[in-house]
Order: sequence, then C-alpha cells, then structure tokens
Amino acid sequence: TKSEERLISSEDIIMKWKWKYFIVLCTDDCYGDFVESAEEGEGLLVCNDVAVAISFSSTDELIKWVNENTSLKVENGDYKIEGQYLPCEL
Repeated sequence: TKSEERLISSEDIIMKWKWKYFIVLCTDDCYGDFVESAEEGEGLLVCNDVAVAISFSSTDELIKWVNENTSLKVENGDYKIEGQYLPCEL
C-alpha cells in the first residue's frame, strides 16, 4: 500500500544519514574554517565546505587524528569540534 511504501522510504532515508565530526578552526586568520587535511610544510589546508573537509565518525577518532597530524591544541582554543547529521554520501 502507499502508506507502507512511504514508511519504507522514510526508513531508507534515516538509514542513509549519520553523525560526522569536523575540526573547526578558532584562530584569528581562519576562524570558522574546516580542516581539509593534515598539516604540511606551510600549515593546514582549510576549506569552508563539509563535503571537502576531513570528517570523523567519532570525537575520539578526531582528537587522535588532530594530536597525530597537527600542532593544534584544544586547550589553547585553536579548534573546536563540530558535529553534523549528514547524508552518508557527503
């Protein structure tokens, strides 16, 4: 029936979304930008699009990556963690 079809469609949509966590910079020169990749010679690559930014499935994974790949320190207010509920395709 149509109501069953709608229910299945709703479940499909719910299954295709998940939480993703991003590193958001809080420095004067990059405030609000997302981190795109690991720190290189000239610093971090940054962007303003979550489709391009590096994302993590948990905050623990994000913190570990930051500690291993950047000089950012949350204690210094260098960055914050932002969670967004997004389609899995992003």
